[in-house]
Amino acid sequence: MKHQDVWCIGTHGNGEKMRKLDVVNDAVKEVLIRNKTKFDSVLNGWHGWEKWFQVELTSKLQETGEAFVEYRFSFNKNKKLSLKRNKNSNGFVDVAYRHKGDLKDPYTAIEIKINNLKGVLGDLIKIRAIKNKEWSWRAVFVIFICKSDAGRGKYSRAMEKICDNYIVKKQKIGDFEFFVFGWEPKSNKTEFMAYEEYKTWLDGLINLCKKEDVQVPVKKRSGSNQKN
Repeated sequence: MKHQDVWCIGTHGNGEKMRKLDVVNDAVKEVLIRNKTKFDSVLNGWHGWEKWFQVELTSKLQETGEAFVEYRFSFNKNKKLSLKRNKNSNGFVDVAYRHKGDLKDPYTAIEIKINNLKGVLGDLIKIRAIKNKEWSWRAVFVIFICKSDAGRGKYSRAMEKICDNYIVKKQKIGDFEFFVFGWEPKSNKTEFMAYEEYKTWLDGLINLCKKEDVQVPVKKRSGSNQKN
């Protein structure tokens, strides 16, 4: 099974390097390489292995720092959520990671999604809706996994637009492609400034996908009367 690692063209602010993205991408690459024989059988079944990949990735990240699965947080009732999460009070980030050299820094949030670009947007919106006092992320990344033969539908076109406009690392193994991308502050920020920057980044991503008719309906949680 052949493994390929390529860059998509993209920019981040003035083109500066995204250090945290490299760390996450390197971990993904190592998980893929050391589990090639497992992928030969596991990927044929397709469904049900997202959690397995989540655990494998967390185990790899623990070699270089702190990493946890299902990191729990509370939603701010005044922030918008996707319709399927609108009644939830709490949520979880798939993986929370902090490098051993940055133990005083906030965690990096990592979400994993298989063949569901709308789910990617829903997860990023979920992170935007975390309570202000709990919102403390050093970076937010997505690992999006899909079949290489997905065709030329709206989801493929939206993913191409993401690759054209953001830094995205892409790896291929067998019939599947792994895209790693996300948000990282351009410099050290206060938590409030980082949150505002994340919202701006996410708004840009949402609008980009909306042009290809890929969007996630959102509304404020029930009982909220305040503006987002």
